Amino acid sequence: ETPTLVVGDVKAGVKSKDAAANSKEDEIRIKESLSALSAIHKGLNKIQLQQQRDRHRLGLHSETNNNNYNNVFAGSIFETAIFIAVSAFQIYFIRRWFAAKKAPPKAKQWA
Repeated sequence: ETPTLVVGDVKAGVKSKDAAANSKEDEIRIKESLSALSAIHKGLNKIQLQQQRDRHRLGLHSETNNNNYNNVFAGSIFETAIFIAVSAFQIYFIRRWFAAKKAPPKAKQWA
């Protein structure tokens, strides 16, 4: 026996009475699929735009937050330096004040 080669084409789908009806159903399915893909594409574009806005806003907020932190930090360092200077002045002034108020020397007795 000689080998026989069989070539065939297999199509899967719903059989209908009319090929024209099949083609219209296919067109309807294709249009529905295209409209669904279009809606998905629009949704993805909205999401990407919102992400860009959020990233930009986050960058601005982060920059503002860092500037505020630096200003508060510098202000607190300056305030601490002023408190230390005032405390040192008070200690110096009070020591000098009490040093000047020492008991006066006793007067000599002449009698």
